[in-house]
Order: sequence, then structure tokens, then C-alpha cells
Amino acid sequence: MRQLDWLDPGHEIDASLIDEAQQAFGVEFPRDYIDLVRQHDDASNPRESSFALVTNQGRRIGSNFGALISLRNGEIYTTIRDLGEQLPGRVIPFALTGHGDYICFDYRRGRANPAVVYYSHEARTEEAISPLTTSLSAFLDLLYVPADL
Repeated sequence: MRQLDWLDPGHEIDASLIDEAQQAFGVEFPRDYIDLVRQHDDASNPRESSFALVTNQGRRIGSNFGALISLRNGEIYTTIRDLGEQLPGRVIPFALTGHGDYICFDYRRGRANPAVVYYSHEARTEEAISPLTTSLSAFLDLLYVPADL
């Protein structure tokens, strides 16, 4: 898995927090996510932060990977609760973008091996979700250093 150069590398967490979240959501987090969040829970501002995507409406947009949503302080539960019915079931946000959107795991096809999707907070239901990659590692490989750095 690609290592990111974090401005704020976050915190190391105990595996029990990951197990607790998996049980609460009824899913199996991918190994690459477990390895990342164990070392960098709540990390923010990786140097390699930019990525491009094509929305469900066919628009090509740029975005950025801003921060991992924390398991240590329960932010992941608060995020899901706050999004409420706006967020489709079995779509679990794990990172924030700088635009107030989310990078999520999509478990709608099963409880393991989720795809990675982009969730726009401005759209509703299926219109809000745009596919990114088949895995977290593949998503991290998409990230690049913005030209202005």
C-alpha cells in the first residue's frame, strides 16, 4: 500500500476500535484500511492529496483527500448519524475532502471487499455517489501532489 506524506500524521489506535466499528456497521474493513487507520487515525493533509473523478452526471471534477475520519474520537459514528437518511445504507464514509464531501466504502454488494466511492453532500441518494476505485490501495494510487505545492 502506498505511504502518504501527511502534514498531520494523526494517531496510532488500538485494534479494538476497528473491531468495534466493524461490528457496529456489520462489515469487514479492507486490510489496507485497517493498516492505514491503525497508524494514522484522524490524519490530515497528505502532500499527495489531489485526485480527479467523473461524477454520475458525467462531469469531470477535481477534489482532494483532506482527512481520515477518526475512529478514536467516534467521529465516524457522528458523521453517519449527521448524514442520516441522506447517506445510502451500507455506504460508510472514511475520509473528508476539502469541499465537504466524503470518500466512502460502498458495501451495498456485500459485507467485505468494498468499492471506494465519492459522496457529494450536495446531491441526494444515488446521484450523490460516484465510483472511484475497487479498493483503498487503488484509490491511494490515484492521489497526486497538486501543482501549486
